Amino acid sequence: QKGSVRMATGPDWRGEMTRVEIDDSIHLARHLKKNAPRTYEAGRTQLTLAALFRSRGSNRLADVCVGRLAGRPGDWRTVAKQELWLGTRSGIPPTDTTMCAFALKRPIVDGVISDRCWEMGQEMRLKSTTRTLDSSANGFVVAAADNEYFYVAARLQRPGPHRCVASQARGHDADHTGFDRLSIFLDVDRDYQTGYELTIDERGEVSETCGGDPSWNPRCVVAVDSDEKVWRFELAIPWSEMVPRRPSTGAHWGLRLVRTMPAVGWQGWGGEVDQRGAPTVGAGFLSFGGNRGRRRRR
Repeated sequence: QKGSVRMATGPDWRGEMTRVEIDDSIHLARHLKKNAPRTYEAGRTQLTLAALFRSRGSNRLADVCVGRLAGRPGDWRTVAKQELWLGTRSGIPPTDTTMCAFALKRPIVDGVISDRCWEMGQEMRLKSTTRTLDSSANGFVVAAADNEYFYVAARLQRPGPHRCVASQARGHDADHTGFDRLSIFLDVDRDYQTGYELTIDERGEVSETCGGDPSWNPRCVVAVDSDEKVWRFELAIPWSEMVPRRPSTGAHWGLRLVRTMPAVGWQGWGGEVDQRGAPTVGAGFLSFGGNRGRRRRR
């Protein structure tokens, strides 16, 4: 009908880059190499270029980009080395790695973390960024997926006993100031700079950004359960809010977890510390397998 507004129901609004757009971006990088070589050689540029090459299947050219960074000192050297390791799988991985378990049965998102898929997944243990942080306030995170949803569950011990009232009505872009919270950074193309970030606090409030843009407001389900010593949450987000379809078997995303405990400190998984001491640089590997169930942990 003329003049009517149609709401997008699929992933088209995300404007997934076409091969032509990727090639145009690579052409611009070559122009940058000629006219601004220092900017071209910068770590951020090389990682972006490597991600573009991988997206069109030019893995050897991507390795050349990260190889430049691996051979020189700098903030991105560790990231470059882990990308090169991913191509050879020789020796111990230089970063945190985990496998996203396939959920044969969809979990009940209630914050209790009692479903079978969580038992089958690998625990990502959060590590403190300072020795002075109370070791009793530990926590772990588990990821799972099926063909429609990506799931995350976390169990986080409080740094001190207290209760927090769960929110009754959740919106988008919450203010987390003063609340214990966990940020989940998902780097789809592994450029280690831009990605989807979901932050959940102890009330069950959520904020979301895509490439730092808070206008990304995905549909997701979040449930929190807590007591004086521990708070837990479960999250389910449709793949269609991030990518056209579930990642294929053997795919690897970047994943970084950052727990912020006000007036206490940070814990993390997958990231290196920044100037503040928060583990917000780089990311670990989140690998996707098939739909076979893993053996029960214990």
